[in-house]
Amino acid sequence: MSNAPDWNSLQFVKFIFGFDRSGFAFEFLRRNIEYQKDYSEFVRCQNSSVASEVSFSNKWGLVFPG
Repeated sequence: MSNAPDWNSLQFVKFIFGFDRSGFAFEFLRRNIEYQKDYSEFVRCQNSSVASEVSFSNKWGLVFPG
């Protein structure tokens, strides 16, 4: 997560033009410091239950159709 390009660079602007809404949302979300902390904690807990997965997904507005 730490290798994200600079939002202000021309290279990044060109990079994001190919994204759909969900792709852009992911790029925005993964730069959020609180999300990074929550994600690290979620991954660190090896005994995560379905309930904790649902809670994490709901907190951050993540939807996985299927």
